[in-house]
Amino acid sequence: INTNHAVVNSILNQKYKQAKSLGIPILFFINDLGEVPIGDEDIVILIANLLDNAIEACQKLTEEENVIKFRFLKEGDKITISIRNKVKGTVKMIDGRLETTKIDYQEHGIGMTNIQSVVEKYGGENIWSCREGYFTQSIIFYL
Repeated sequence: INTNHAVVNSILNQKYKQAKSLGIPILFFINDLGEVPIGDEDIVILIANLLDNAIEACQKLTEEENVIKFRFLKEGDKITISIRNKVKGTVKMIDGRLETTKIDYQEHGIGMTNIQSVVEKYGGENIWSCREGYFTQSIIFYL
């Protein structure tokens, strides 16, 4: 995967290999991201957490259900990062935060909070939904 952005390339290729080793296909919709004005550390937080969550959710599904669709596009004055994957059960919100499904909830569930912090830092929008067995999260930044 080559997006013209070294950090994005590194994360996407690493997560692709991880998902592939688990039998989880990822469909990427990407374009030239060489001029994305988001700090490298913030890009890591966004992409790694989104893909880690999706990969974890897909591991609970059958092979036929476990596809991840990931989009990272810079179009005009807008950057869109979105992910969609099937989930087992429903995703719940508690006190304005998505509920973690991990047993040790004290040590987990901060990824979504970190994502929200980055979105707020750049004045973006973070929209998620869980409908008809699919989790979708879209992040939009206006340049």
